Amino acid sequence: MKRALPERLDAVELRVHGVSGTPPQDLLETLDVVQVRGDEVAGFFRPATGQDGSGDGLEAYSWGGLTSSSWTRAFWVLLAPFALLNVAGWMLPPRPRGARHWAHRVAAGAVRLLALHVTVLVVLWTGQVAMEFIAFQCGGASACRDAFGWVGTVFGSWVDLPGERLVVGAAVPVLLVSVLWQFGQVSRGRYESSWTGELTVEGATPDSFADPRLWCRDDELAGLGRLHLAAAVAVTALQVAASTGWVHAQATGTTPGAFRVLWWIALGVVGAIAVTVSTTTVAVDARGSSPGEQRSRVWLSRERWGDGLVAASVAVLVVTGVAAWVRPGTDPAGLASGGVPLGGYAAAATWSALLALLVGTVLVLALAFHPGRTATIPSPLGGGSIDVGFRGFGSAVAGLLGYATAGVMLLGMASWVARLLGGRPRIDYPEAYDVSALITVWGLALLAGGVGLWSWRRARRALGRLDGEARRALHPVDVSGRLPAEPCEEDVPNVPGRAQWLRQLERAWVLRMVISRLDLAVMLVVVPLALALAPVAISPILDVDVEALLPDAGFAWMVTLAVWVVSVGLPVGLFVLLRRSFSSSIARRRVGVLWDVLTFWPRWYHPLAPPSYSARAVPELQTRLSVLVREGTAVTVSAHSQGSVLALVAIDGLRHAEPTKAGEVVDRIALLTHGSPITRLYLRFFPALLDGSIRRVAKALCPDAVAGCRWVNLYRASDPIGGAIAGEAGVVDPRSLFAGAPDCPVGGEIVNPIPDPDLRAALQEGAPFPALGDPYPRPLGHSRYHDADAYRCAMEALDDALRATGRA
Repeated sequence: MKRALPERLDAVELRVHGVSGTPPQDLLETLDVVQVRGDEVAGFFRPATGQDGSGDGLEAYSWGGLTSSSWTRAFWVLLAPFALLNVAGWMLPPRPRGARHWAHRVAAGAVRLLALHVTVLVVLWTGQVAMEFIAFQCGGASACRDAFGWVGTVFGSWVDLPGERLVVGAAVPVLLVSVLWQFGQVSRGRYESSWTGELTVEGATPDSFADPRLWCRDDELAGLGRLHLAAAVAVTALQVAASTGWVHAQATGTTPGAFRVLWWIALGVVGAIAVTVSTTTVAVDARGSSPGEQRSRVWLSRERWGDGLVAASVAVLVVTGVAAWVRPGTDPAGLASGGVPLGGYAAAATWSALLALLVGTVLVLALAFHPGRTATIPSPLGGGSIDVGFRGFGSAVAGLLGYATAGVMLLGMASWVARLLGGRPRIDYPEAYDVSALITVWGLALLAGGVGLWSWRRARRALGRLDGEARRALHPVDVSGRLPAEPCEEDVPNVPGRAQWLRQLERAWVLRMVISRLDLAVMLVVVPLALALAPVAISPILDVDVEALLPDAGFAWMVTLAVWVVSVGLPVGLFVLLRRSFSSSIARRRVGVLWDVLTFWPRWYHPLAPPSYSARAVPELQTRLSVLVREGTAVTVSAHSQGSVLALVAIDGLRHAEPTKAGEVVDRIALLTHGSPITRLYLRFFPALLDGSIRRVAKALCPDAVAGCRWVNLYRASDPIGGAIAGEAGVVDPRSLFAGAPDCPVGGEIVNPIPDPDLRAALQEGAPFPALGDPYPRPLGHSRYHDADAYRCAMEALDDALRATGRA
C-alpha cells in the first residue's frame, strides 16, 4: 500500500533484483517498507523508518510481479513456441549501416513469415481436431455419438448434416486465436504500456535500446496482432470451404463452383496477409524526416491495408459458413461406422510442413550471406573477442525450435484426442502423427542424454587441464593463509571434508562451462531431430511408408507413451516447472532465467507471445532515475542478475532523454552489477543491440579509464549465470586483459572473481577454520552478493567516484 513519500535524500542506493523475484522486504532488509511509486504488480519501495541521518538511503525496484506473482501466469508456458519465434527475430545479426542489405530484409521477413506460419499451425491442427475428428468423423458415426454423450448432444439432431457440423467445429479454432489475441490486448495494457512521455527523445537511433519508444509500439503491435487474427480467420474459412466442397464431391462427383471460388478467395487473403506481415517492419529508418513522422506515415498506410485484410477474412468466413450451412451436403457412404477421414487435411499438413522447410531454408541462406553475421565479435571494452551463440545462426535455430515445438505438441494433441475418441478404426488419422511423437520422445531422450554426458565429460576434461594460476582463481584461499590453495594431506587434518568441498566447487565450475557451451548442445540435439522429422512431415510427397517405422504390437506402448508425453506430459510438466519457480527462489533461479530471457523482448515478431516485462520495467526505471536526479539525488543502481540487464538498457536510454540535461542526468548515476548475464547470455546471443549499449554506457559512466569510473561489475567463478562484462577469457580472471573494464575498477580492494565462498564473511577475524566434521562453506554461486566484502568495497568506490564528479 502506498504511503507518503519520504523526504528527499542526497544519495540513494537503488536495488534491482533478478530472476528470483526478491520481495522488497528482503531487498531493503526490513519488514516495514513503504511504496513510493507503482502499483501491486511492480513499484519502488523504501524503508518506512531508519533512513540514514546523513541523507543517504535505500530504495528497491520490485518487478517480480511482472513475471511470477500469479500462479495463472504459468499457463503462459503454453505460448512458448510463440516466444521462441519472437526471440528468433531479436537474434538476427546487426543490421548493416546505411542502406539496408537484402540479406537482412530477407532474414527478418522469413522470421515474421515463420511466426505467422506457427499461428496458422495452431488453427490448422485445432481445426482438424474440432472439425474432422469430433464434428465430422465422431459426429457422423452413430457408434461414436453413443459412446460420447456430449458429442451426441451437439451433433445428433439439430446439427446433423456434414456442412452444419463443420461450421460448428470451425468455431473452436477461431475462438482459440481470438482468446489469444484478446489476451495480448489485455496484457499489453497491464504489463507493457507504461511510458507516459515524461522522457522526451531526440537523436536516438530507431529500434535500439537508446530509444524509449522501443518499448511502446502499441499501435503497431496491435496492428500486427490483428493480421495474425485475420490469418487465423482466413485459414478457417479455407478449411470450411475445402472440407464442404470435398463432402459434395464425394456425393455428386463434383465440387460446387461457389466453394471453389470461396476457397481461392480465402487462399488469396491468406497470401496477402503473409506478404504484408513479411514485409512489415515495426520500427522504420528515419530518412528525410523525423522518426516519429516517418513511422506514422509508413504505418498509417499499412494499418489501413491491414484493417482491410481483417475485414476481408471475416467476410469470407461468414460467407463460407453461410454457404456450408445452406448447402451442407450428405455424409459419404461408410461414415456411420466411423473411420472415414475428411479429405484435404493430410494435404494441408504436408504442404504446411513443406512451406515451413522452405521458409527455414531461406532464413538459413539469408543468414549465411548476412554481412553482420559472424562467429565472434570484439569485446565491447577491448582486449579480446566473444564467441557468438550458434555461430550467428541463432535466429534459424530459435525459429526451427519454436516451429518444431508447436508442431510436435499439436500433432501429439491430435493423436491423443483421436485415441480418446476410440482410435483406429473409429477415428482415422495419419500415421505420421504417431511417428512424429515417437521420434521426438525417444530420439530426444537418446540425443539429450548423449549430448549432456558428452558436454559434462568435456567440461571435466577442461577442468583437468587448468593450470595452477587458474586453479588458484577457482579455489578460494583464506586471507590469513591458514588454507593452502591445493589440498595437502600433511597440512590439512580434515582431508576428506576438504576434498569433498573442492569437488563441490569444481562441479559448480563444470556447470558453468556446460552452460557456456549450451548453444552447441542445443544444435547437436535440434538439428538431428529436425533432419529425422522432416521426411516424416512430407512423407506423402516423398511416397514414404511411415507406418513401417512404427514398432510392432509388442512395442506399441512406445507409441502410446510418446503421444501422451508430447500432448499431455510436456505441457503439464512445463506448467508445473514454471509454477514451482514462482514459489521457490531456488527453482526460480534455475528455471526462471531461461523464461525471463524469452519474455524480455518486445513482441515485434510474434504478437501472441507472452507479454514482455521489460516493456514496462525499463521505462519505469528510466523515469524513476530521471525523477530522482531532478530532485538533486545521486543514485547508485545496484542490480543483480536480470536486473542488471534492465539497468543497462535503462541508463542507455537516459543518455538520449532530454538532451540538454543528458550529461547531468548520467553524471549523477553510478552502476553496480553483480551476477550479471549481460555477456554470458545476452551479448553472445543478441549482439545486435547489447554490444552498442555496453559501449555507450561504459563511455558515459567511465569517461576516465584511470579514475572516476562509476560502473563496477562483480561475479564469482562458481556462478553459472553471471560473469565478466568485458568478456570471457577462458577461466583466468581477465582483469589483466581489460584494464579499463568495470570488472577491474581502479582503487579499492575489489577482487574478481569474488572468492567463493567468501571466507572473509564466513570466518570472523581470528576464528579457526571449521573443525573436523563441521561443514565447509557452500559455494554461493549466483546468490548473496550483498554479503561479500567486495560488494561493500565496490559501493564505497562508487560513492567516491560520484563525489569526485561533484554530483554526490
